[in-house]
Amino acid sequence: MTKDKSLLQFKFENQSYSIRATAHAVERMDERNITEFQVASAIFGLTLETLDELRDSNQDLAIIVEEENYSVVICRSKNTIKVITVIAKSNIWVKDGTKVFKYNS
Repeated sequence: MTKDKSLLQFKFENQSYSIRATAHAVERMDERNITEFQVASAIFGLTLETLDELRDSNQDLAIIVEEENYSVVICRSKNTIKVITVIAKSNIWVKDGTKVFKYNS
């Protein structure tokens, strides 16, 4: 069993959070030359409301960054945001049931 990689831990409004990446996501980041900074930036651009909705819905979220032409798929459980995969394009197919947040250029 492979272990998730911790990308970042932070506190917001007296709550501790972590951003973790699956082994698959780390592999894709390396293959596609997408940095941890790019991934974290995409996540930090989300509103707290969006992150709370994601936690409450148990759905995945595809974050599409058109200007830089990459996408990040995440899920949230309690105070952990997990990066599922990273895609080196912004024109992606999104599976049914996945929410989409798009940064427009």
